[in-house]
Order: sequence, then structure tokens, then C-alpha cells
Amino acid sequence: MTLFLGERRAAEYPLERGETLRAALVQSERFDMDALARLSLTALDADLIVWPEYGFTVRPEQRDRYRELIAKRMEGSKAVWVLGAAEFPEEKGESMRNYAWVLSPRGAELGRYDKAHPIPFIEKALPANPDPRPVYTPFGPLGVQICYDLDFEDGSRRMARSGAKALIVPNMDPQAWGPEQHALHSGMAPLRAVESGLWIARSASSGISQVIDPTGRVVASLGYGEEGVSRADLRLHEGGTFYTAGGWVLAPACTLAAGALMLGLLGIGYPRRRWNPSASPEPSSAA
Repeated sequence: MTLFLGERRAAEYPLERGETLRAALVQSERFDMDALARLSLTALDADLIVWPEYGFTVRPEQRDRYRELIAKRMEGSKAVWVLGAAEFPEEKGESMRNYAWVLSPRGAELGRYDKAHPIPFIEKALPANPDPRPVYTPFGPLGVQICYDLDFEDGSRRMARSGAKALIVPNMDPQAWGPEQHALHSGMAPLRAVESGLWIARSASSGISQVIDPTGRVVASLGYGEEGVSRADLRLHEGGTFYTAGGWVLAPACTLAAGALMLGLLGIGYPRRRWNPSASPEPSSAA
């Protein structure tokens, strides 16, 4: 039944609805602002440019200066930029920051999304974003997720329910992790697209960068270990599916029901035996 409904949805889903947006996904593991900017300028026709997670490091006291530098290096681009950036603490006890900077073509800050699911044991100094929301742009609200966020269903579901018109994902998978890990991790994104009913644009540091439609089809990608820019059109529209409306409670509800059933069966199969004093053996007397 699930397979039948999935095939029917994929065949009948209105993929042509919504405004068309030309996206350019920059894939590079240099973690250098100048290098990423040079790659971005090969896609001057793009409406949206996405850089990987941890694309470059920002000093907190020089944020305005960095925005000016980025705008200068990206001169000629008409795109909205979603740039993976990081701030690392200079003093012990301070928290790091891992976020996506959303900037206008002239470098004005449209918004910022901080990572909601830090990686355990790796991002120990990173506080979780307690209230993730879409970022408002000239194209409407965009739902940003960062790397590990997309491994969880709650972020994309909440973005869809908050009115996001697409999911934009800066991602970092180090090349040293190998092709198998990259293939496994990239397999999460189509699930989030189907669950949320939204297009996804995912820029990964060393692959696999992807544009995915709401039926889970990968319409463009750039493979593991490659450096370059992947271009593709995506559609902006309000998401939301049965899953985001309430279907997400089905799995935990089934788990709770199964646990309650097991406890009930154990209680029926092994009734408690009441203690009967008369049935207790007499204490033996010492010889």
C-alpha cells in the first residue's frame, strides 16, 4: 500500500507549480572566502547561491567588514547568498557559532540561521538553536537547515509548517570520510523533501551537492570529491504534507502502543502469585 501511494504521488505531484528560482550550489573544501567567491562568479545567472557549511570563518567584531568584503568579491552577482560561516571562540569558556548567513546581492544581512542539532562529541562548544525559523528574502521565506540538522525530521517539518518555500542546506562532509559515507548522508535529503513537500538545495563541501524535488527525485548533483558549481532550477511554493500536519506522530504512537501491548501481554501471561502464609514451609528446628 505504501509503495502504491508513493508511486501515485510521484506521478501526480504538480512539480511545475510555484516561482522558478535558478540555484547555484558551490562545492569546494578549501574553506576560503576568496576561492568560494571565484567559483560563485561562474554562475552570474543564478538567483540563489549556496556555500557549504563552515565555508569561511568570521571574527565577531568584524562581521560588517566581512559583509563588505563579500559584496566586493561577488560584484556582478544578482543572487541572494546563503553562506555557511563559523565563529570560533578566542577565549576558553566561550561558545562557537555555526550558522548560515543570508545576504542580499549588495551584502545586506537578510537573516541568519544557527545550527539546531550540533554533532555530539564534535561540536561540543556549539549551543543548539532553540527556536529555528525561516529567513525572509525577496523570494519569500526560505527554510535553512545545516548539515546534521537534515538528519532529523523535526527541522524540515517545522520549516514547512512555518511557511518556508524551499529548504536550503549548507553541508560539510569531509572528503577523507570516503564515498560510502557521502552516499549514505546524501540519502537523507530526499526523505526530507518528501516529508516536507519542499524543494531542497544542498551544497556539500566535497559532495554530494544536490537539488531535489518534493517527490524525492534528485534533479541535479555534483559527485563526491569534485570541485565546482552545480546549477539547477527549483520551485518556490508552500510545503506541507500529511506527514507535517500530524503524520509524524504515527511512528512514536505505534512504538508506545507496541510497548503497552507487550506489558499487557506480560501481565496476563505471568499473573502475580499471592503469598499464602499457610503454604509456607515450617522452619526447621536445630538438631
